[in-house]
Amino acid sequence: MSVLERPWYFLRRAFANLVHAPVLTVTTVLTVGISLVLVGFLAFLLLEADRLLEETTGGFQMTIYLEPDLSVREGEELAAVVMDQWPEVTRAVVYSAPQDFERNKALLPPELLQGLEEDLIPAQPYMEVTTDVRRLGGDTLERMVQWFRSLRQVEGVDEILMGSEKLRVAFTLLESFRFVAGIIAVVVVIAALFFVLATIRLSAHARREEIEVMLLVGATRSFVRLPFYLEGMLAGVCGGALAYAVVLALETRIAAELRAEGLLGISINLLPPGMAVGLLAGGLLLGLLGAILGVGRYLRLAR
Repeated sequence: MSVLERPWYFLRRAFANLVHAPVLTVTTVLTVGISLVLVGFLAFLLLEADRLLEETTGGFQMTIYLEPDLSVREGEELAAVVMDQWPEVTRAVVYSAPQDFERNKALLPPELLQGLEEDLIPAQPYMEVTTDVRRLGGDTLERMVQWFRSLRQVEGVDEILMGSEKLRVAFTLLESFRFVAGIIAVVVVIAALFFVLATIRLSAHARREEIEVMLLVGATRSFVRLPFYLEGMLAGVCGGALAYAVVLALETRIAAELRAEGLLGISINLLPPGMAVGLLAGGLLLGLLGAILGVGRYLRLAR
C-alpha cells in the first residue's frame, strides 16, 4: 500500500466501523453533543457567575457617615485614602449635608412628608463606597470589612453601614455552586468517554480476528490502531457539531422570544468568538481519548 493510499484506507476503515454499529454510533454522538452542551453551559455560568452576582446584589456598597462639622474637602481626602488602600474600590464619592437632606427627603413617602418639619429629616455629610464584587474572592472581603470597621476610630467618621452579610451568603452559595458544577462536569465528561470507549471496544471486538491476522503478518501497532483513533475522533467531531447546532438553535429561539416580548435592549450571546472551534476541539479530544482507552485492550502485541 502506497503512502498516498494509506490516509484513505484509514478513513474508509473508520467510516466502516462507525456504520457497522449505527445505534451505538448515534448514541455516542448524542452523548458527546449533550455532554459538550452541558459542560459549556456550566463553564459559561462559572465564568459569568461573578458578573451575575454583582448585577443581582448591586455590588458591595458601604455608606460612611461623617461628622457634621467635617468639610467635603476633608471627606474627599479620606476617599482618596480609601481608593489608594483598596484597588477593589471602584468608586468613593463624598456628599454634603444638603445633598444627604435631599436624598433622605426623596426616600420618605409623600404622606409622611405632609406636616413633617424639615428639621426632623436627618442630614450629614457621607461617603458612598462601591467595590468590584468580582475582585472580592478569598479572604479579601473579610479583610476589607475589618479595615472599614477600624475607620470608626478615625476622627471625623461617625458611623459605617455595610451590607456584608448579604454578600457573604452570596459568596457561600457561589462557592457551593462552583463545587457542584465541577462535579457535574466531571461526571458528564466521564459518561461521554464511556460511550466513546464502548463504541471503539465493540468495533475492535468485531474485528478481533482481522486484527490478529494483521499483527501476525507484520502490521505495526500504529497501523492497526489509527482507524480506531479516527473513528473516535469522527464521532467526537460530529458530537461537537451537534452541540454547536443545539446552542445556535437555543440562542436563536431566545432572541426570537425577546423580540416578541419587545425586549430589544437585552442581548443574548451564547456563542462568543471561538465557541465553534472549542466545541469541535472538545468533541475531537473526547473522541480521541475514548478511542485510546477503548482500543488498548484488544491491540496488545503478542510476546
